[in-house]
Amino acid sequence: MGTLDLELGHKSWSFLFYLFHHFPRLMLGIGPDAVFVCIGYVLRFMNRMGLNRTRIMMSHGWTYDKEEGFRCPMSIRERLVNACAKNETAEAAEIKWEDKTKEKWKYWSYAQRREYELCCEIGEFASLGISTKELKYDATLSCLGMTKVMRVWRTDEDLRTCKRFCILLPFTGDEGFYLRKDRSQELVAKGVCCLIPELPYYGSRRALEGQTEFFMRSISDYSTKALVSYADVVALTAHVKETLAMHNHESGSLVISGCSIGGYYCVPAAILAQLLTKNKKMRKSKRSVNLKIGVSAFCGWLSFDNWFQDEEKMPMAVLLTNLEMLANVRMSSLDKMPTNVREAYLGAMKETNLKKKRIKMRETLALFLDDMGSWSQFEWRIKKRAKEEKTEKKLLNIDGILDAVSFAHARHDKFIPYSKEKMERELEQVNALSRTKPIVEVLECDHMVAISRKGPAIPLILDTFDRMVYE
Repeated sequence: MGTLDLELGHKSWSFLFYLFHHFPRLMLGIGPDAVFVCIGYVLRFMNRMGLNRTRIMMSHGWTYDKEEGFRCPMSIRERLVNACAKNETAEAAEIKWEDKTKEKWKYWSYAQRREYELCCEIGEFASLGISTKELKYDATLSCLGMTKVMRVWRTDEDLRTCKRFCILLPFTGDEGFYLRKDRSQELVAKGVCCLIPELPYYGSRRALEGQTEFFMRSISDYSTKALVSYADVVALTAHVKETLAMHNHESGSLVISGCSIGGYYCVPAAILAQLLTKNKKMRKSKRSVNLKIGVSAFCGWLSFDNWFQDEEKMPMAVLLTNLEMLANVRMSSLDKMPTNVREAYLGAMKETNLKKKRIKMRETLALFLDDMGSWSQFEWRIKKRAKEEKTEKKLLNIDGILDAVSFAHARHDKFIPYSKEKMERELEQVNALSRTKPIVEVLECDHMVAISRKGPAIPLILDTFDRMVYE
């Protein structure tokens, strides 16, 4: 049985998602966003009735295990911050490729009007994002320790000559490799080698207990997923540099691309990758490679601050979150929370009006997720730690740390709401981070069209490569 058959047979929901993704109007006569919003409301109603609790994001509240108490994500973040503050060099992913997973197929490129033979294989490496320290806090996360990654390339080109690489991060629920492998084909036809990692809590990396499909158990898990994903991208970036060095290349280019939740991960992961690899001799090859790193993100911001809005603009994060439980369950390790998060939480818990309490809890949740995963908080913590280590002068300059950035947002996005004010704030940050002028597109469409294979993804990724070379 082929790889595709195995994936679809193992995850029938992926095939159903694919159908809704491509044919919603033909099947139901309505847009794809409306389909998933309806599904979200149905799941939420079932959750309130106690019928579908495990199929709701963060269904166990702030933490799955009270003893864990956010220790896992805080420990991972501390490790990343310390590595950057001490100006360490990232360890490259040691990927063991499995020959039995190798697959070849023909692909017709409409852009280039010719057929190519493409090839893929799946490998595995030890994730640097999870360690024995975190497993002591929560032993059910042991499956996060190994990361699977798919590599896709053209058979008529020698991989040893390849200098363009792309890491493709998924949207929520994209557990298998199939959808991103499909998207990668046009990039590979253009001579790009694509790396497609399996994110934490997806596929073979689900928690050992308490998790149903891709629905994460708690806010702590949600934060852990982001931080481990950053570490995996850093390890893959170091792997790309080691590969280039091994084949005697002095330079190369890498685009980190993602859509929806993967779009949120792109910028923090790319900056951490630069801080831990740029202008440094790699550990294995003892050589330095000038690797340009760019970001191309779709329907994902730099922070989570406007995910949690009113019911009229309800994004997926709120639809699939048990807000009632969050509002009534006491947060673990409150003493370790930043002042603004702690005060917002205590204020929400004192509120007696249920509707106002739910609104305040949404605001608290947004503040907490920003604190755990946004780049601005990372930068502040790294600089603070660097002063303690007295290594601030050795740090890379954060301004202009990325070689090129491109973003695409959907104006009619119901999952990740768009706003002009948010766009202006994000542009200010991105302009400071990017060495070249960022490209930002606002599409007159919904979420699913924006992240689809026929959307702007491929042209923007290729343009990001070109701007890193010529500007």
